[in-house]
Amino acid sequence: MHHRLGSSFLIVLFLTCSGCQTLGGESELLKNSALPTIKTDFPGNPYKHGKFVGPYRSIQHGGRSLWDYMIWKFDPDRPRDLRETESSTPVVAYSQAEHGARPHLAWLGHATVLLNLQGKTILIDPILKSPRLFHGKRLGDLPVEANQLSVDILLATHAHRDHLDRATVVELQGESMRAFTPLKMGGILRDWRPDLEIQEAGWFQSYRTGLDLEITLLPAYHWSRRSIFDTNAVLWGSYLVTYGDVSIFIAGDSGYGQHFKEIGELFDDIDFAILPIGSYDPAHVHQNSHMTPEEALQAFQDLAADRMIPVHYGTYDLSAEPIAEPLQRLEKEVEERGISANSIDILDIGEVLYLE
Repeated sequence: MHHRLGSSFLIVLFLTCSGCQTLGGESELLKNSALPTIKTDFPGNPYKHGKFVGPYRSIQHGGRSLWDYMIWKFDPDRPRDLRETESSTPVVAYSQAEHGARPHLAWLGHATVLLNLQGKTILIDPILKSPRLFHGKRLGDLPVEANQLSVDILLATHAHRDHLDRATVVELQGESMRAFTPLKMGGILRDWRPDLEIQEAGWFQSYRTGLDLEITLLPAYHWSRRSIFDTNAVLWGSYLVTYGDVSIFIAGDSGYGQHFKEIGELFDDIDFAILPIGSYDPAHVHQNSHMTPEEALQAFQDLAADRMIPVHYGTYDLSAEPIAEPLQRLEKEVEERGISANSIDILDIGEVLYLE
């Protein structure tokens, strides 16, 4: 037993230190000079030794998160109480043909959200397969197969495999699909889909969509990794999508932080906030990268959004909390805070919310 634990520590040490860099010296400030920056005093995202280093996240945070996770995951003395790991989240079939004529939002499980706006389909954080490594199989049926979706615009909040899945991206249909991504993500997507037109942005930059849609990359309190050697090599973020007088905030993955209030002050008319509520236990592993349901509800209030759509639960068994717990805690907190239940849109996987 002690030998197995020692091996695990060696693996963790290798994986963590492979992403380590010294923070000494000056960092560059990166943004896309071809795109407008809506917050004029934001100089760009700090970038050093091939890695993004803040301001809400640093190289050490990414390494620390992995270190803590691996120690917890492989500790032979970790309590493994029997708990419910089957998802009770209902799944309904989603059909583009059935809903495509009306502007809508559909939750496709985990953090994958489809928006149909201005006759265009936007797919966010695509994962319609089982991710690799430690994430395990999908707990319920798919609401739609990746090759059944015709996508115009692809958005990915960060490069983690449970938010950006190669097999899903490769199978997506769409004759002229474009991707709007955080900085340095283009290289990953070009390897998978050479046909993609890609724009990269830094925080507080708006993409040139050529449509009556505005898409802006905004901060998140998170980190990035796809393989052993690429900790924080790709920027992470959140999105605000605006069409007409409707605005939709997509948090992606984020720990709770002051950026939610900053975004709420910058955009005082957010209609829908799509916020993650799962993958928070054990706290010492996840508290800097994910929110509890209570923190997600506070983020909703900080954003001053009209309605909240909870995601990032009920699809994969990624952490120690029971699968059904995030939604139960959210509903309890809504009641205790006296928040109108009508302001929380709890969707089945595959369910559509019309946006007229």
